[in-house]
Amino acid sequence: MNAMAMHQTLFGNVMILGQGFTQGKNEELTETVNGWKVSVNGLNPMPELSSEYLLNRLIGSVEHDSLMIGMFSAGGVIDYHIVETEAAYALVVGVKLDPSLMGESEMHYEYAAVMMKKDFNPPPRTLRRTRGVV
Repeated sequence: MNAMAMHQTLFGNVMILGQGFTQGKNEELTETVNGWKVSVNGLNPMPELSSEYLLNRLIGSVEHDSLMIGMFSAGGVIDYHIVETEAAYALVVGVKLDPSLMGESEMHYEYAAVMMKKDFNPPPRTLRRTRGVV
């Protein structure tokens, strides 16, 4: 149920019985305001990545009061992680529905956005955070 809530509410994917969740079909990667090309779950096909992380940092958690909508409504928690693999940087989200409504379960994690290292160019110096040095 955690995976269903994640795909429907966060990624906008639809579940098709016998096939799983729909994935984005836009082959042209999404471009950020900095000009970086990223694969976004629900919009673009997601690349296959190693599950071995060089870096994994929790950057925040939020409580969402309507993660699961439809036949019943349930809230839950969303965790956001920045991870680094050998080939990419990624935003990983984890979803866990409220155990008082759904029973105990493990948090479900998936990539929300992926930027391949080969496509990464640091922002121009004028956009970088400085410490009083120009």
